[in-house]
Amino acid sequence: MNETGASLAALMAVIATAVLTAGCNGGDESGDVARGPGASDEGTPTARPAEATVKTRCEVGERPGYYVPAPEDSPLAIIGCARLGASTKPVEFSANGERIGQRDHICLNPAYGRGGQLGAYIPNACVRDPVSRDVDVVSVEVPDQGVRGYQLVLWGTAAPSTRRVVARYHEGAETNAAVFPVRRPLARTAGATRPFSVFVVELDPAAVCVWVRATGASRSSTARVDGWPERCGSDSFVSATKTPSRR
Repeated sequence: MNETGASLAALMAVIATAVLTAGCNGGDESGDVARGPGASDEGTPTARPAEATVKTRCEVGERPGYYVPAPEDSPLAIIGCARLGASTKPVEFSANGERIGQRDHICLNPAYGRGGQLGAYIPNACVRDPVSRDVDVVSVEVPDQGVRGYQLVLWGTAAPSTRRVVARYHEGAETNAAVFPVRRPLARTAGATRPFSVFVVELDPAAVCVWVRATGASRSSTARVDGWPERCGSDSFVSATKTPSRR
């Protein structure tokens, strides 16, 4: 090969190397560049998967030993307690019947703890009696008044036959809730007209597009937690029978 041919071959080799380098490092970076843990397509943090919230033993049917914001003469009973999955912190639920306006209600009282003592924070909420048999997300919050370390806690009501409640959030993550069946004798003690169930689950506060499904022996019900309409598409449980608002 003469000198001109050798120079041309060398030039072509340099150009080929440059093209290969551009193909690896240039163009659309979104497909190949690692975003690192916790990054999503929208550039926002991705929720860490939470462990299941599980029931723990407590004095079901008894009156709580701490102050509950309920009338002194109203029926009141502990209906269940749990260890929350994201923070591993405790919560205990009690229920009481109460007349509000001209209608009967069941007030549900989640008691959060501090320093090993429950009842430091009790953000109660009341629902119509009889309680709906559809799954209903009653509260979504990070408990932080007088307590520390809790994450995003969702709780609500469902049919008395409910056996399992699952929270599903973006990217297909799922977390099991603890379910407290309030059967007829306990319902009467708490002042309720008929049996129902209460569920509670705790997620990472970064969780969005949250759907809750309750399944039982004879029915299932699904609800979407409002708050992220621009982020929530069809990636959800099959169809929602109910879309409750936050209270």
